[in-house]
Amino acid sequence: MGRAFTYDDLIAKQVPDQRDFDIVSDVFKAHIQEAIDANLVHGALVYGSVGAGNPGPRSDKDVLAVHDGSDEGFEVVRFVVAASSQAVESRIPIHAISYSADVLSSGNHEIDRFFGEHLTKGKRLVYGTDPAEYLRHADSPAYFIFEEYLRNKIRRLADAYVSPDPTKELEGIQRLLEAPLATGRKLGQVLDELEGTERISVQNGDKQSMTFAVLTIFEKLGVYEPAAKILAADADYSVQMVRVMNGEMSRKDYEDYIAELRSLLIHGIRWLNAVDIAFGEQTAKFR
Repeated sequence: MGRAFTYDDLIAKQVPDQRDFDIVSDVFKAHIQEAIDANLVHGALVYGSVGAGNPGPRSDKDVLAVHDGSDEGFEVVRFVVAASSQAVESRIPIHAISYSADVLSSGNHEIDRFFGEHLTKGKRLVYGTDPAEYLRHADSPAYFIFEEYLRNKIRRLADAYVSPDPTKELEGIQRLLEAPLATGRKLGQVLDELEGTERISVQNGDKQSMTFAVLTIFEKLGVYEPAAKILAADADYSVQMVRVMNGEMSRKDYEDYIAELRSLLIHGIRWLNAVDIAFGEQTAKFR
């Protein structure tokens, strides 16, 4: 997941640039290779915008690491993540999924086969043994996977809306702004499997083509307009960030702007509920 910022972070220019991403990449590569050479980590991959080589100022670093299952294996992954983040004073959040090889191979984990496809195909950076060689999935029905994913996302947005914690609020806003692409990609993968189509593929890796693909799906299901509104809000947030950093927006104006985005959480929840209903109608014949 990417990031939404506090006013103070923006004013202090605590927003990563390409040099920060290069530093984190070098530090992560050095430490993860040490762990691989010590046989504590089997392999790791970096996915998302950083893995694809096109991070932006709101990007985080997404990692999947496979360790040996020992206490030292758990600890070394924690160390690699912490050292990489501290190298740029935590300007780049690092989200690491960490499993032992045995657990990842058993299928007893939360990585469903559609997320697994996202992790292991397309542009990414691999260190040591490709984690894809270990990754196995539980054989759950496609519609069940999507419905569980969707309802979990709805719950997280609802939790963020009612939380008095400003950090949780910003996380919820960012989760909402990413929801059309993340939800649409998963929805497209599931419908492709059920219906034998090819709406979503590794060819949709760039944001522009993925946006077109998911909006086409949402339009067919009759849930296009809220998705388009959230995507527009996502683009606008990046513009307002720059205005704050350039001294063109006051603290009060930015906080009022964030409050407007917070109110959009309610509309996002209603939209996802509508997606849930439309998905159920679209896939009724497969149940």
